[in-house]
Parts: sequence; C-alpha cells; structure tokens
Amino acid sequence: MRERLALTFLILLRVAIGWHFTFEALEKHRSIQIGETVTNRPWTSEGYFREGPGPMAQWVRAIIGDTDELLIERLTPRESAAGPPRDRMPARLEREWNDYLDRFVQHYGVDRSRAEAVLDREKDDFVDWLTQKPGTIGWFLAGRWLNWDAPVFKRKYLPDGSYEVRLSVAERVAEYREKLAEYRSLGDRNFALGKDVEKSRRPQLRAEVVSLRQELQGLLDQRTERMKRRLQESLLSKEELAARGPLPALPKHWFIRFLDESTRWGLLVIGVCLMFGLFSRTAAFAGAVFLILTVLTYPSLPWYPVPPNSEGNCLFISKNVIELIALLMLACIPSGRWFGLDALIDVIFRRNRQNDEQE
Repeated sequence: MRERLALTFLILLRVAIGWHFTFEALEKHRSIQIGETVTNRPWTSEGYFREGPGPMAQWVRAIIGDTDELLIERLTPRESAAGPPRDRMPARLEREWNDYLDRFVQHYGVDRSRAEAVLDREKDDFVDWLTQKPGTIGWFLAGRWLNWDAPVFKRKYLPDGSYEVRLSVAERVAEYREKLAEYRSLGDRNFALGKDVEKSRRPQLRAEVVSLRQELQGLLDQRTERMKRRLQESLLSKEELAARGPLPALPKHWFIRFLDESTRWGLLVIGVCLMFGLFSRTAAFAGAVFLILTVLTYPSLPWYPVPPNSEGNCLFISKNVIELIALLMLACIPSGRWFGLDALIDVIFRRNRQNDEQE
C-alpha cells in the first residue's frame, strides 16, 4: 500500500511540475500574441538577464551589452570641438539616431536632406541639454532658460530628506558612474565565511544605482521620443503618417531572440512531456538543466538582490532549487512507464522484440 502511494505521489509530482512548465510557456506565448497594450507587455527574458547578479546573467550581458555601461555611453559627450554642439554628440547615441533616420527616410520616403537638417538641430539641442549646467552663462546663451522641462535633480540625506541641486545631465551621469564603480568595487572581497560584512551597504548602493539609472534612462527616452516626434511633425502630414503607419520597432538583440524562443518552446515541450509521461526522464533532466541556468542567473544568496516576481524570502534554497531537486529525482526513475505514454511506447517496443525473437 505504501509503495503504491509513493508511486502515486511521484506521478502527481511529475504532472504538477509539467503543468507548471506548460502554463508558464502558454502565458509567455499569450503575452507575445496580444502585443503591447496598456495592460500587457510582451514577455522577454532581457530584463531578467540584465538585472541578474549571477554568473549566467553576467555571461549573457557580455554578449548583449551591460545595461549600465550602455546608458553611460549614450550620455557621455565626446571631447570638446570647435564645431557646432552636435560634434560632441555621444558616439553610441549618434549611431542609434542616425540608424533611426535611415529607417525613417526609407519607410516614409521623405527628402533625406530635410530630415538630416531636422536631426542636426535635435543633436545640437541634445548636446546643450546634456552639457549645460543650469544658471551658468553658457546655459543662458544656449537659451536653456526658456525650456521649462529642464530636469530637476535631487540628492537624499538621512533619514528621508532630499534637496535640489543644480547639475547638468552630464554631471549627473558622472555621479551615476562613480556610484556604479563604488557598487562594483565591493565585489566578493567583503565576504567572510559566506557572510557579507557590508550587508547593509550593498543593497543601499544598489538601490542608489538603480534609482540613478531609471532617472537618466527616463530622461534619455524623453529626448529620443522628442527627436522622433520632431521628425514626424516637420516632414509628415497627418494623412501621410496615417497612410504609412508607424515605423516598425527595431528587433531585439539576436541572442535575446534566441533565448526567448528557446525558453518559450523549451518550457512548453518539457511541460507537455512531463504531464503526459512522454520521454519523462529526458524531460525531467532538461527541466533540471533549465532551472540550473535560472538559479545561476539569480542565486538565492543573502547578499544578492531578490529576483523579480519572487514570493516570500529564501536563504540559499529557493523554490527553483526545490523544483530542481525534484526534477533530478524524477530523471532517475521511470515514472512515465508507471503512468504515461512511456508505458505505451515500452509495450510497443517489447512486442516488437518478442516478435523478432520468435522469428
């Protein structure tokens, strides 16, 4: 009786994990089919890997680019030049804006010289916005005092106070760079016997880095949207814009597309195989490998940040680790032969072997 109960619960464990994997895959497919709406954002693994502190996330970022480094590159002006302000345009951001101009001209069929003139004005204004400090002579001469949407920066002081500071965006970027370097300098050198001796400093620094990143990324997104809007307003009528439709968005990095596709379809195949007991041991092992990669992206270590969409608190052993151990156990036992399609396949192959022996 106890053996039958044990077999029953092992089968239920396999089916439950299979249902979990299948439902996760279907939700990811569903979010992509619906597309971008007010209440829905298409699923992608990019944010998970960009924020993950583990070795797997670091390896992915080495391929797709580090979020913080990319933002700093987009907001770091080039060395001063004798020409117009656009000569100091950050190199990476200039390439991105020029690429957008190429796609814009090709999609809408507008005059390229007129489009380049609009973009040059936007580049000049962007560099002034980036480098001019409020209240300085250069800020007044550049006409920045007429812009009521100038960013207001604040610094915090304990416990919950803050005060405004007059900084250029470039100076704010320098603060961001210094804070990021300080956070990264902690590394793993402050750990003693698995205990972070600067446990309180690490999450505080990370929160400051994330806050600065979100602030600067939001400002950059506003300026980029303004550039796109100026191109449309200067070169297109409402009728032309409606006739051609919006400019298609750039595809994600090829490696992120590969990870997204393999994750969605891999979860679906593993989940269905586990639920129906088809190649159950192989499916269990594949599921365990997937969870190993997940754990390596966001390890459950006390000095690491909590992963997004997490439930509760954990120390070393997260829900992913528990499910990983369960899948490794299922990979060692033929549960699909007890109840599943593996039993049918086994019967078919057994009959074929018997017929061959009889012949």
